[in-house]
Amino acid sequence: MNPMRYIKPAVIGALLLALVVVIVQNTGPVQVRALVFTIEMPLILLLVLTAGASFLVGLLAPALWRPRRTWPRPVPASSGIEQPGQPSGHAADRRRVA
Repeated sequence: MNPMRYIKPAVIGALLLALVVVIVQNTGPVQVRALVFTIEMPLILLLVLTAGASFLVGLLAPALWRPRRTWPRPVPASSGIEQPGQPSGHAADRRRVA
């Protein structure tokens, strides 16, 4: 039996519960300044928007930082396709260059 099967959901649930408690207890109005804009909104709305944006960044970040393929893609040796710079087995390729 894998203990992570139960621990991971419990930790995620505890973190979500803590987030909900913090959001619900902070409902007063706040001023938010971004660049030249000043907006007054309830703190609960600001916290929900921040949590949602953080969730989206967490979902999208792995897709944005995936390693890119190199060109040309490496071909496995077992495929029978010649690689540039690799001997092809021809007699001319086996000669020594003096």
